[in-house]
Amino acid sequence: MASYETSFERASTYRSRALKTLAYGVSSTPRGTQLPAPIVAARAEGAHIWDIAGNRFVDFSVGYGPMILGHSPACVIDAVKVQLDLGLRTASVHEGEATLAELICDTLPCAEKCAFVSSGSEAVHLALRIARAKTGHQRVIKFRGNYHGWLDSVHAANSVSNDGPSTVG
Repeated sequence: MASYETSFERASTYRSRALKTLAYGVSSTPRGTQLPAPIVAARAEGAHIWDIAGNRFVDFSVGYGPMILGHSPACVIDAVKVQLDLGLRTASVHEGEATLAELICDTLPCAEKCAFVSSGSEAVHLALRIARAKTGHQRVIKFRGNYHGWLDSVHAANSVSNDGPSTVG
């Protein structure tokens, strides 16, 4: 057991540092409950993540879903490099938007139109707005014990034993 605890000593040291300036010591609250300390990633490749102490882990959560091709797949890295060479774009229209939307609509029979957002919370918020506009209903069903984003209206009942707010404020 001593070697197990020693292997997470750097993560514990990092956690102490992060708690001084980062809320809950992590950028996503569920990570703060990892024991003996949250994994502090140094790099990732394929299905594996290495922490700052050199420990290797299998990423069974696949980055909470979006890493279905694994970490750092060459095809994705190459495509990102091509786009970076074209310059960083913020708040501007570009041809890639329509190209991606067409690909999504052609691939998914139920997708007639697309909207792009920056986070899962924004996607849930948009879906709720669309559902309310389409149905005229104001109430929605949320699955207990599941995470649906940071919005107050859905950041409740995230654990099976709690039907109330998931945070104190």
